[in-house]
Amino acid sequence: MTILPWPTARMSHSAIVMQFGADRADFMQWALTHGDPPADKVARRIAESNGDLAAALDLALRDGLAALDRPDPDLVALSRRPQR
Repeated sequence: MTILPWPTARMSHSAIVMQFGADRADFMQWALTHGDPPADKVARRIAESNGDLAAALDLALRDGLAALDRPDPDLVALSRRPQR
């Protein structure tokens, strides 16, 4: 796992270590400095939309993609990404 510098706009690394422990702080640092293209695309679209995609994501997370009549292609891509 490559560790990049801590994002300075976030809470300090030492504060995260104190609250959650070193392992979680290191994972948070990795998560904040690496992209997740399928999740980033869905998040960007949710931020720019009227909420339909957010509602679809919520339903898909609770009940699975099968609960959606016509799953959005970006939600399908997000669900098929490799698990870490």
